[in-house]
Amino acid sequence: MPSRHPSIWAGFERHARTGAAVGPIADRLGISGKTVSNLVSVILQRLGVPDRAEAARVARAAQD
Repeated sequence: MPSRHPSIWAGFERHARTGAAVGPIADRLGISGKTVSNLVSVILQRLGVPDRAEAARVARAAQD
């Protein structure tokens, strides 16, 4: 979790898990769409996956 904005990060994780698009996530958190896109990119890089669909597969596999 980025230490500079832990509350935004927590809110982002909660909304991203629902599969929400960038716009609605940004609106709910009061941040720009660009910030949401950057956060998604960070998560994908850390997971070592190319896209959100693969990230979802990795997350489901981790729960099993």
